Amino acid sequence: MDDELRRVQVERFLESRGLTIDDLLSFAPGIRHDETLLVSGSIAEGLGNSQSDIDLVYLGTGDLRGLMGGKLDETYEFDVTHDSKGNEINIERPLWAALERSSGRVRATLDFFRHPRGDFRPELEYNDQALRMLHRVRVGIPVANPHVHRRCISDLGLEEYPTYMAARSLLMHFNRREDALGELIDGHSRSATWMFNLCIMDLGLALLASIGVSNMDPKWLLRQLQTNVHRIPEPISAQLIGWLMQPPLLDSEQAKSTIDWIDSVVIRHIYRQNRTVYRASVAFNLSARHERGTAVLGV
Repeated sequence: MDDELRRVQVERFLESRGLTIDDLLSFAPGIRHDETLLVSGSIAEGLGNSQSDIDLVYLGTGDLRGLMGGKLDETYEFDVTHDSKGNEINIERPLWAALERSSGRVRATLDFFRHPRGDFRPELEYNDQALRMLHRVRVGIPVANPHVHRRCISDLGLEEYPTYMAARSLLMHFNRREDALGELIDGHSRSATWMFNLCIMDLGLALLASIGVSNMDPKWLLRQLQTNVHRIPEPISAQLIGWLMQPPLLDSEQAKSTIDWIDSVVIRHIYRQNRTVYRASVAFNLSARHERGTAVLGV
């Protein structure tokens, strides 16, 4: 979904709450020309519903009229307030140095995927809060100073963020798949089925990220698979949605056919979408990680 269409959807959502985009500027009074305020969260991605709050990300150094009263850690400040109509407004301010550290790890990892160097392994960014904030900055809709938002995306290298998330999600898929096969081999079929469902969630996130949809929150996975069905081959989206809605109780025979289909259809499609993700799989030698389990099953 392009930025202009997402902006129109944000405006329609705000209109349903009796607001305009300009009204949101009241939560960042005196914003400077080198700062920006973004609409973020579900409504910025066309996922807002009747229970959605209004999420804002402030990239600046002002005190926001003293609103920033909460602190998750040394990298992130937040607060919650309400407007005169009763809408709940969540305001977040990530510290720039923290964004730079996280984006630096992402870029170093992508560089390693493209140019592996011996036994070197990059420091992967697995902090979900850090990744969530990079995503929100990348897809936010600017309320003020869009040129600042564009510069932030460029300075942080967020154009390639979806590639990182595709590779990360695929790594998680293979890691969990190895454990799922181990549970199945040891006779714990229900545990294997649960782990396999987590594998499918990771696979769906990797598939979406390979087409540029980088929201890592699994609660939106099904909705985003449906929303982007025109960008994903129908047999793939239909099968993943079916598995998510009703996971099969696995046995060895089902595992053989399931993994064969995932590898030959879904993962091959992801690799065709993004060669860097393929290189990530090679760099981390993913095939070897689950070779023992799949060999036992004859996959």
